[in-house]
Amino acid sequence: MAKKLESDKVVLKPTHIAAPAMAAAPGTRAAAGCTEFSVSFALLTSDNKRQISFGVTRGCIDSSTPLYVISFVLRDKIDGGFQDRVKLLVTIGPEGNDKAQAIIDRGLRSSQKDFLEGPITSKAKTAPVGTTQQTPKGKAIAKDLPKVLNK
Repeated sequence: MAKKLESDKVVLKPTHIAAPAMAAAPGTRAAAGCTEFSVSFALLTSDNKRQISFGVTRGCIDSSTPLYVISFVLRDKIDGGFQDRVKLLVTIGPEGNDKAQAIIDRGLRSSQKDFLEGPITSKAKTAPVGTTQQTPKGKAIAKDLPKVLNK
């Protein structure tokens, strides 16, 4: 593994916790209780030049079936503002639902944070501006992103 530079150090802090939104109609609870929810974390390098955002969103396919989406955004500071360099959204199948829910409930474990800071961010740094889950580099990162659930 490559040696971490001082600029590779990051600070983890919650940036957004959405108020629960209900699955039926806005403001009403679904019969079986599937509640939509989102939590995001931002990692900022100590030199304030790179931001890594990670989020888990729980949506509802119907009143009893949750759907989870992991988001990952790598942003670089350019001309005083942050601009997206890599932006990925990965849907998690039923086999990962419990692990995705655990991140929403308790936040990231240190091993999950290390995985995002290390392998995922290293790959994202080499990806060209505009990378998404549909681009070749983005597909490779998106394939590895759900592994954060197992860390």
